[in-house]
Amino acid sequence: MKKLIVSLLMVAGVSAALAQGTVNFATGNANTARGNVFLNNGTTPAPSTYLGEVWWSTSATGTYALVPSNTLGYAGATAFNSSVPGTISDGTLFWATTEAGSTVYLQLRVWNGTPTTFNGVGTVGGLTTATPTLSGPYAAGVAQWGYSAPVSRVLGGTDTEGNIFTPPTFNTFANFTLTAVPEPGVIALAGLGLASLVIFRRRK
Repeated sequence: MKKLIVSLLMVAGVSAALAQGTVNFATGNANTARGNVFLNNGTTPAPSTYLGEVWWSTSATGTYALVPSNTLGYAGATAFNSSVPGTISDGTLFWATTEAGSTVYLQLRVWNGTPTTFNGVGTVGGLTTATPTLSGPYAAGVAQWGYSAPVSRVLGGTDTEGNIFTPPTFNTFANFTLTAVPEPGVIALAGLGLASLVIFRRRK
């Protein structure tokens, strides 16, 4: 009886492992209009001092969550390639509870500076949506940030019925340009100007 139970548990474990979906995380694309990230001047590819991480959802306009790091090479926040600026690659994205063959929507979020995750870049609004917003105060050293439009990918691997899906590569998002973070002095001047305008209107 014990052997039977152990055997069943092993089969269940294998089935679960087979069902887990994967995506290759490498954004370089032969189509130069896709898979690249540029600084806010629109021409300079993001250098290795910039970081990117992948967020995902089950629908394009659904709730987004951070793809966790894993033992297949993906370490979470990842530096851009120094040899091929503007692109980023870091192992395999892995979904422990989402079956191979499922469609997911992926988004690349990018920044520079000291934060170890996109959450730490500044005051983030709509973090779990496909259109996060960002405002001050910003983390030290952050100069630019941005994100791709979501793209759909069918998870690779073997599903519970034995169907095989080739792991896709996350490199089909349209090129995008980062947004510059305002200098603290500019923010302060803007606040001062707004305050002065309010005072002027009250006096009138």
